[in-house]
Amino acid sequence: MRVGPASKLPGFLPLLVAATIGLASATANAEVLEIGIGTQHTTTNTVTGGIVLKELGLLEKHLPKTGKYKDIQYKFSWQNATSAPPLTNGMMANNIQIATMGDYPVMVNGATGQATGNITQFIAVITYNAYGGGNGIVVQRGFSRPPSYYDPRLRQAPLGHFYDVMTNGYGAMGSYASQVEPQDRWAIAAYVRALQLSQHASAAELSPEERQKLSQPAAAAAPGEHE
Repeated sequence: MRVGPASKLPGFLPLLVAATIGLASATANAEVLEIGIGTQHTTTNTVTGGIVLKELGLLEKHLPKTGKYKDIQYKFSWQNATSAPPLTNGMMANNIQIATMGDYPVMVNGATGQATGNITQFIAVITYNAYGGGNGIVVQRGFSRPPSYYDPRLRQAPLGHFYDVMTNGYGAMGSYASQVEPQDRWAIAAYVRALQLSQHASAAELSPEERQKLSQPAAAAAPGEHE
């Protein structure tokens, strides 16, 4: 799940609902806070972050209503789409502040935000896990588990394999060719490979400077900070 820059969400305190969604704190300075939320109601791996939140009224239930937020009125604009690109476009235009999308589109969203100066934040995992292991929230609730990026077969697969999967689809996953440009598909494939290496790199593959950092004790957290 992605959110737009925190500066565009004044008064939005940390929010914990469904899949542990969190937003950065900011000062409330308006009586009506409008929040655009982009959803994909018909997409299995995003439905719990969209239509479920909406129909159960979880945002209305969990957003702060006391203290400096007692005079804030939240106004939600729910915008459903059948794919992720319209949601990313809405976020770049600041019409959508929160969007739910699948694993590949969320990477494209982040890259688009960096390229345009509209940095978005990755705040929640509702289907997969944050490291591509495949054991996300919905899997723990009975959904079929997708393959892990750390499966030996995928770790040994060439980058072209991931590009081909995005282009032509694989198994239950359809093609993303119409949604993700070729250069973005290669960028995503490179990201997947970097993710794989981040969890399986040996010390011998690191530079002397990186190995020295590993041998140093971790700095103690300052008072009030989380480790």
